[in-house]
Amino acid sequence: MSEQNTSYGARLSADLAASEQARRAALEKSGRLTSRARFEELFDEGSYTEIAALVGGDAAGDADRLLCAYGAVNGECVYAFSQEISEGDAAFTTAGAKKLAALYDLAEKRPAPIVGFFDAAGASLAEGLPMMAALSEVIARRAEYSATAPQIALIAGPCGASLAGFAAGFDLIFMEETNGELFVNAPSVVKEDCKVENHSKAEIAAACGQVALTVKGEKALINAAKDALSFLPENDEESAPLFVIEDDVNRATVAFDSIPDANAAVEDIFDAASMFELSVGFATGVKTGLATLAGVPCAYVACDGEDLGRDELVKIIRFVKFCDRFELPLITLVNTAGFATADEGAYGIADLAARLSETYADCDIPMITLVCGKAYGPIISLFANKAFGADFVYATPSASISLLPPDSAVAFSESEKLKEMENPIAGRAALIESYLTEKTSPVFAARAGLVDDILSPGEVRARLAFAINMLTEA
Repeated sequence: MSEQNTSYGARLSADLAASEQARRAALEKSGRLTSRARFEELFDEGSYTEIAALVGGDAAGDADRLLCAYGAVNGECVYAFSQEISEGDAAFTTAGAKKLAALYDLAEKRPAPIVGFFDAAGASLAEGLPMMAALSEVIARRAEYSATAPQIALIAGPCGASLAGFAAGFDLIFMEETNGELFVNAPSVVKEDCKVENHSKAEIAAACGQVALTVKGEKALINAAKDALSFLPENDEESAPLFVIEDDVNRATVAFDSIPDANAAVEDIFDAASMFELSVGFATGVKTGLATLAGVPCAYVACDGEDLGRDELVKIIRFVKFCDRFELPLITLVNTAGFATADEGAYGIADLAARLSETYADCDIPMITLVCGKAYGPIISLFANKAFGADFVYATPSASISLLPPDSAVAFSESEKLKEMENPIAGRAALIESYLTEKTSPVFAARAGLVDDILSPGEVRARLAFAINMLTEA
């Protein structure tokens, strides 16, 4: 009996190896990877083991092209699954659903991040409604697991119909620029009905905020996932591991002598070369991303001087909720005059402004706010302040904090004086400059209790690092 088993096992291994080699050679021409090649790139060398490897197999044991595995990434436990388009259209099957159920069963026993490679046109039409029932169960399992450990979707090929809904629920979605596609309705249908082409492609998905990152090539896609995982905890019971850094914690900051743009502010505060920006092409008036400060993994929201429109608010709300799920300390850099009047007039914006406040208020994570530019009117009362849970609110000397934007304040309070001026344009400019100097200093906000302290420009990094260490007990 043992000889027969050994013989079968040897034949099975040889058949799998031959099949794998043939698929790798076929995909190599287009720069794509098989599922096992992806696992080899993702997991630490020699660390991964497949789960339910033979489910759905034929005589060769490997017919269903959705594979699952667990192993180590950066020395930490990670689960992964991968669809592979090389086998026909790699449609999602009930066998694939069984494998994913086994993966989530294991993950619930020992929670850790899940990385999913999506590379299938949709669900199997041949299996019909029973397959859809199985897929629905998997989608529900993903939702139940969402608060337990991070989940990262990697769109390596087509990801359509119900599978798009499955992938879109992951915490982070990264997409390969050449072959990745994300769509609910088939591109041909959208093109015919709406006269829109390429709606499923990476560029469009990034611009409308459906994906957090796009890269060229599957190896770059995998490396991005590994980078993201390095900032995240294994599960909701753990903290993200600390980084060893060479950047001086007490390094003087140089960007805050005046009002910096968001990129300059972020680069000046956080550890050198540690920034991992997300959703770069969406709602560009706000920057969001991951970085380390004194070796502590953090998240940041940085306003770039523009008014906040609906897209910016959606971007912030999604990101802050993600940070709260996995207990990432959050630093918010405020530099915005208010909410976009164009969006207010076209769509209304009060609903999202309220959700922004609620999102910050619901957080149970260390939060620091730095006002390093404009903060006028509703921004003061609705965005990242002490009333909504910020542990510290700081300002730089160049911050401008006021009940109204300076031009509006002058128009209301100095209307009679403006009427009497021989040159109202020049006079208005002088009054606005005077208002900025005399009425918007962060000193007044500190006296009102809205700001804890005014930081000198050179000490911003050191003071924020000290606060983060204290709040996280790092």
